[in-house]
Amino acid sequence: MKQAQRKRYFALRMVDTMQAIFSLTIFLSAFLLFQVQPLIGRYILPWFGGYAGVWSVMMVFFQTVLLLGYCYAHVLCTRFRPRAQLVIHAVMLCAALALLPIVPSLAFKPDAGAEPISRILVLLVATLGLPYFAVSTTGPLVQAWFARSYPGKSPYMLYALSNVGSLLALLSYPFVVEPLLGRHDQAMAWSWGFAAFAVCCMGAALVALRPAAPAVPRRSGKGRQEDVVATPAEPPRPGLWVSLSALASMLLLAFTNELCVDVASVPFLWVLPLSCYLLSFVVTFSGYRTFRRGIWHSLSFLALVGIALLMFIPGRLELHVSVTIFIYVSSLFVLCCALHGELYRLRPLPEHLTGYYLCISIGGALGGMVVGIVAPLLFKNYFEMHFSLIFAFALLSFSFLRNYSATSGNHISYKKLNLAIIISNIIYVSIFIVGFSWNSKNFIHMERNFYGTFIVEESNIGKDNAGRAFYSGTTVHGTQYLKQEYKNRPTGYFTPYSGIGVTLGALQKPGRRVGIVGLGAGTLAAYGRPGDFFKFYEINPACLAIAQEYFTYLKDSKADIEFKLGDGRLSLEQEDPQRFDVIVLDAFTSDSIPMHLLTLEAFETYLRHLSPDGVICVNMSNRHVDLSPVMKAVSSLNRLYAYKWSAGIGEGFSGLGCDFVVMSRSLDFIRNFNRQADFVRARYTPKGQNPDTLATGFSLKAARDIRPWSDDFSNLFVALKPFSF
Repeated sequence: MKQAQRKRYFALRMVDTMQAIFSLTIFLSAFLLFQVQPLIGRYILPWFGGYAGVWSVMMVFFQTVLLLGYCYAHVLCTRFRPRAQLVIHAVMLCAALALLPIVPSLAFKPDAGAEPISRILVLLVATLGLPYFAVSTTGPLVQAWFARSYPGKSPYMLYALSNVGSLLALLSYPFVVEPLLGRHDQAMAWSWGFAAFAVCCMGAALVALRPAAPAVPRRSGKGRQEDVVATPAEPPRPGLWVSLSALASMLLLAFTNELCVDVASVPFLWVLPLSCYLLSFVVTFSGYRTFRRGIWHSLSFLALVGIALLMFIPGRLELHVSVTIFIYVSSLFVLCCALHGELYRLRPLPEHLTGYYLCISIGGALGGMVVGIVAPLLFKNYFEMHFSLIFAFALLSFSFLRNYSATSGNHISYKKLNLAIIISNIIYVSIFIVGFSWNSKNFIHMERNFYGTFIVEESNIGKDNAGRAFYSGTTVHGTQYLKQEYKNRPTGYFTPYSGIGVTLGALQKPGRRVGIVGLGAGTLAAYGRPGDFFKFYEINPACLAIAQEYFTYLKDSKADIEFKLGDGRLSLEQEDPQRFDVIVLDAFTSDSIPMHLLTLEAFETYLRHLSPDGVICVNMSNRHVDLSPVMKAVSSLNRLYAYKWSAGIGEGFSGLGCDFVVMSRSLDFIRNFNRQADFVRARYTPKGQNPDTLATGFSLKAARDIRPWSDDFSNLFVALKPFSF
């Protein structure tokens, strides 16, 4: 009897050990698959202007390669014998190992003004293509091997485990990996991790060659035999598999775009929505107990209400960033749980497993292509989130109408819930149409490209004065009066009492040379005097066309004006020293921070182009972020005097509240700046108003001490403003 028990014990241990190889391989592959995404983004984001579109194009690449990996797994499992599968996969893994480490070559760094999308895709294929393909094949392939080796066990728990590994990879990146390791060290660590994964994968393949293990009964703590996961009753439904996966992928990228455009295009804001997306897989694919159809669909109705309020209520832009992020990510999580829950409910028998995952990957790739490539060509604004929501709720309604009794016998309640979803969808569509029609009634131009959305609106911008406003995303990037006597007055963030207005007023030398990163409406050209030279660096050709067609600042300027199309930092890196008296940094897309323009490496470039007593003037106006600690750190390391100037909303010049930091090697300039500031405050402050309400200046010494940002390191959390509405 004891000998039989020992045999049973060792049999159980052997089975557990072999099963652990499959689990470890799945976990490692998923971890590597998603750890590399923000890692490679940190490399190439500064090369392509730091825009949200970079992440969308990268996601198209990742999802397309994932699709190819699933196709490979499907063909390998259905067309080849187990021994041939081992040989073919071993050759592919060895080829991938030969291409490590995954460090992008500087040869792929684009020239200023180069077309970005194809360049990004070529860079990713050359740097990451085969290693990423290798890890992308693992999920369906190893699960198929597991199902063949252990026919009595469900492989779907391995899919939930893979999403746990993916989630851990994403969450560890911004909080652990990025603060501790530079980009090169991250790439080397990932490469060593890939080598360990390759060994585990070959171990799993060898185990899969063994004859199928007989079911070894084991007892639970209560003495009952463990339950086997119920066999799904649904026949294969490839159309629904693809549709559900595609809509969840579209929602992921559409929500990510909204976050990155209005806050910052940084790994954390890529990782957070993607983590919620993956967590929804973990929740739903863990079993029926975690997916209660009625609960998740009811929550999705509330999510739709939250998004509608966020997008269309007045004053939504003044909400604190944490509130905005919470509404977006929680709504995304709930909606993805509803869609992925339906996907889990429609899962097939294990013999159709690789085809099932192939359909899921096809849907993910299609969703990514719709948002990353088709939407910028089809829409003139960020409409993909609205359309994704509408189609998602239409599909959920169809799913209810098709089989609303799949998980409950209470038909009446499901009919009511389905009716509520249909009605809420109609209401959302109505709110979207009415809200956009109302907001766009004064638009005279609207377009969209890789770099964002751009709108020109004609309306009153002052007391009884018609004017035009230029919007990038949701943020004003320039205004101009239409009356002849006022049209050359600098407005918006660039009035005479703004930081740049005071700077140019304090710099009275003839023949001033001014370099400006970011064009907007070209408002700063209004400060040009005969003999001055103003050079604008602008990455977006559409912005230049709008400034020349709808605004007259450039045409009416008395200075010599020159334009350089391309990313400002890349253009300056490639030019000979320009000896600028002033360099202005004003390159925002909507309210998104141009992180790559604020690093130590970027300031080394600016200082190379600055005259000995020149000034760097940074527009750091932002609804969500205070860049004072960042500017303090970079100015201290470069031994620059730094002075912050905050201007309120002004009378008579359509001035907007704005914050600038001026930095110079010359203490004399800081003194001249303060004298000019006193003059401006005395001249432009309305009678009876306290000058401190117009503008105030102060040193950055009181700002927090932080680690300076670099191309290897940046931490958005240290710059978030305190919670407020």
